[in-house]
Amino acid sequence: MNSTRPLVWEVDGKAYSPSGLAKQVFAMATGFPGRGIQGTARMGWVSGDCTFG
Repeated sequence: MNSTRPLVWEVDGKAYSPSGLAKQVFAMATGFPGRGIQGTARMGWVSGDCTFG
C-alpha cells in the first residue's frame, strides 16, 4: 500500500484520505454523517495485523 497517495474508491471513482473514505462509507451505509471517525486509527485489517488492543 502506498501511504502517500489518496485512496480511490471504485464505487464513485473519487480520491479520499483514509478518514474521508471512512466517513463517506459510514454516511452511505447509515444515512448519518460520520463525525469523529478516524480512518487510520484501526488500520490493522489492511496490513494484516488484526491484533487490536
